[in-house]
Amino acid sequence: MKFAYPKLQFGIRFLLLLGILALLLFLMWSPDIDTAWLAGFGVVFLIAAALTTLTPMMTHHEITDECIILRQGVLFRTEIPFSQIETVAPSQVRLWALGFFHAGARNRIILATGNRNLVTVKMKARRRFGFLLWRSSREIIIDVEDTQGFVRAANEKLM
Repeated sequence: MKFAYPKLQFGIRFLLLLGILALLLFLMWSPDIDTAWLAGFGVVFLIAAALTTLTPMMTHHEITDECIILRQGVLFRTEIPFSQIETVAPSQVRLWALGFFHAGARNRIILATGNRNLVTVKMKARRRFGFLLWRSSREIIIDVEDTQGFVRAANEKLM
């Protein structure tokens, strides 16, 4: 079963980055600026914008018979087998920051774009995540559009 996560933040970010790219294209017509350097920067900027904004809008979280697959574009993907999961429950926590990071004090991984529809996936043992510089955690907080459906589907597989 596939579960979408809120993507409005990525759409807004993409539009803002597209505006900056349009400004770069406008500056290319200025005679005082070296267009080769500006064009190179524009290409790198476009690739970075695609990685951080477009790819997350094309992915989703998934629950299979064997595991929970958490994705956010090409930057984040992890599979957590149900044998390693302790609980999956709705979360009432208020996040101080949003995005994709390791919250050091609470030792959690945050993969959320908002403070609503949060789900906590708690694992039986700490696990290291290479994309977070091999930091370890037992808890991942995600957001999904259908919190109750995600929790219900995951708990059915856990039993």
